[in-house]
Amino acid sequence: MNSYQNSHASGSGTSGAGETVPLTEDDKYVHFEVSDRKTTIVSRFKFLAGLVAVAGVVVAVATYSGTVSAPISGQNASIVQKDVAVASDGKLKLFDSADRYVMEDFDAKPTFASFLPSVAGVYGKPVWSFYVNRGQGIASFGFKSKEYPILEFNAANKAYQLTPYIGFRTFIKGKRGGKEFLSEPFSPATSRNLESSDDQSSLPKRIMFVGTNEFEIRDID
Repeated sequence: MNSYQNSHASGSGTSGAGETVPLTEDDKYVHFEVSDRKTTIVSRFKFLAGLVAVAGVVVAVATYSGTVSAPISGQNASIVQKDVAVASDGKLKLFDSADRYVMEDFDAKPTFASFLPSVAGVYGKPVWSFYVNRGQGIASFGFKSKEYPILEFNAANKAYQLTPYIGFRTFIKGKRGGKEFLSEPFSPATSRNLESSDDQSSLPKRIMFVGTNEFEIRDID
């Protein structure tokens, strides 16, 4: 039988004789009513916390998407328009023909990081890829978890700084107009400054396309 200590009889929480008093029907009703109220309060708190979290994500996405980008112009525009529609203000639309998210000047935007999941191998071993919007994107990759990297894994705050220099890099040597040149696409040295009012049309236009399990980057020079 359920019982409780009568806290009204003395300061010790027992009856005057120190006996345990059995619960009455009224006591049981009050006890369950209080418990139900606590459960309701906790449920409401969780619901409100969920709404606040969702609202925060929406605001963050809206703020991030509203970052100013340099308009597409000149020869770059004709190249980009093959896959991505350009709005009347000269900026690329948010999604391309393959429903991938389009980010202009990705290496000049606020930093972000994410994972690309996939399944590979005869027995379907899980493979992951960690990428950032700096350099050529890929910061690390491996299998099972970050404890088993194939390429050294660094936390995002370090990956933002290291990826352009110790990650994948491309060097192109060729001739243009009879002159030899050496170029490194996606180099931080030739990134655009979105806060500058100077003409940066001579700098390459860089675009990132992000899909559910892929991303693509372009350097238009």
